Amino acid sequence: MSTEPQTFVSSVLHRVVAVLAVAVAGVLFAQLALIWYARIPFPYDIEWMEGGMLGHAWRIQRGLSIYPEPSADFVPYLYPPGYATLLAWLGQIFGLNAPLGRVISLGGSLAAAMAIAVSAGRKNALAGLLGAALFLGCYRNSGAFYDLVRTDGLAIGLTAWAVILGLSERKLYRDLSAILLFLGFLVKQHIALFGIPLGIGIWMQFGVKDAARYAALSAVPALSAFGWLEWSTAGRFSQYVLGVPASHPVAFDRVFLESPVEWAVAVPAAVPLLWMAVRRPESVRVWTILGCGGVALFSAAMMRGHHGGFINTQIPGFWALSWLSALALAREERPLRRALGYGAVLLSLSWSLWKLDAETLKPTAEDRVNGDRVVAALKDVKGPILSPFAAWLPVQAGHEPSVHLIAIWDIEHHKHTPFPKFGKAFRRAVAAHHWGAVLDDRKTMKYGVEESYPTIERIRAKGFRTRVGWRVSPVLLRTPPEPQ
Repeated sequence: MSTEPQTFVSSVLHRVVAVLAVAVAGVLFAQLALIWYARIPFPYDIEWMEGGMLGHAWRIQRGLSIYPEPSADFVPYLYPPGYATLLAWLGQIFGLNAPLGRVISLGGSLAAAMAIAVSAGRKNALAGLLGAALFLGCYRNSGAFYDLVRTDGLAIGLTAWAVILGLSERKLYRDLSAILLFLGFLVKQHIALFGIPLGIGIWMQFGVKDAARYAALSAVPALSAFGWLEWSTAGRFSQYVLGVPASHPVAFDRVFLESPVEWAVAVPAAVPLLWMAVRRPESVRVWTILGCGGVALFSAAMMRGHHGGFINTQIPGFWALSWLSALALAREERPLRRALGYGAVLLSLSWSLWKLDAETLKPTAEDRVNGDRVVAALKDVKGPILSPFAAWLPVQAGHEPSVHLIAIWDIEHHKHTPFPKFGKAFRRAVAAHHWGAVLDDRKTMKYGVEESYPTIERIRAKGFRTRVGWRVSPVLLRTPPEPQ
């Protein structure tokens, strides 16, 4: 029996399914654009850690260290200084605010999607486009973190291009990869792990000299920067970015059980596509690709299992699965299997679009009005304001930024913390009424705040709360008792 009719049907089928997948991708892109159009200009926190990152940039602009001894006024997040420094520099030109931070993050996330399109698109432009759509479709599964004033967007953008350029046969592109890897390390420390498969792949494919060159352009600047940060902070840099995370427990059920489920739910197309592509890797390049994908999944799972690891930690894993899926689809030449691959992508993108629930992610005009009311209530407070759930609101009311609660928890909640004396010192500051007022959440931050700041004014801002991540509503203004 002739296979020509079957081949013809398979060819037509894969084209029809591909057109449908592109159509769904187009609707997804339009929905995401509307979400970002609504979120980027919003002046208040969409996620509760945004304001704390702005506070880091605020300190850098004033020449203050972001790795000082922890105090009642400031405790840093557990990240290297790259994102906050870029935010501070650009803030000198455009003004330091949440919209600027979101533009930086969204730019990084879109760059990561573009890296997939370019990498897979060399062989199949449509596969590259759909791979980019798969990654952007993980927006909701990431906690909607691609565009927040946090390190995630910039980190994945730098990682993606470091990987893609590191696979190139052109020395100039590999040099650029090494530089991006170094810059990525300055944004999130785990990005240095990608230097292992990239360095080995370059060594196996191009020789020792090229691998040494790659190391010289990536590892040497990274070690130099690490040494300078250690020296300039009297050793506190490593305590914050390495010592504090090492003191936290790891939930291995989230590493080995929950993470694979979250990957499959976010990028269901990866399951059949990678299964269809399973074959003996025929080149060093393919082994390097698999190594980079493995590092991305491993690091994502470990960060997810880290104490307090939220779903945004899976972004590198989502990117890797989208990228590998696009490459698998691009290399498939048999019409029927290609049709099945496009069908898997179509279903995956439809699933992403269905669960996007766009309206819940957008701040509203009422949210802005309520934020304005909170800021107005803070303007008359005398002295600094402790706003642990929304660290930037005091700045918007004319005060200095507040220490953030997550930073306090990171260094105070664990027995093996490098800063064992901080918890008691912070409680003493609360008892001594170090702040003129405390902007608290209904959950309350504790640490003796209820006893030392008993007078409560509920600001008339009903419904003012963050949209994603840990939902907080900073509307309780606590003040100390009147002097007798």
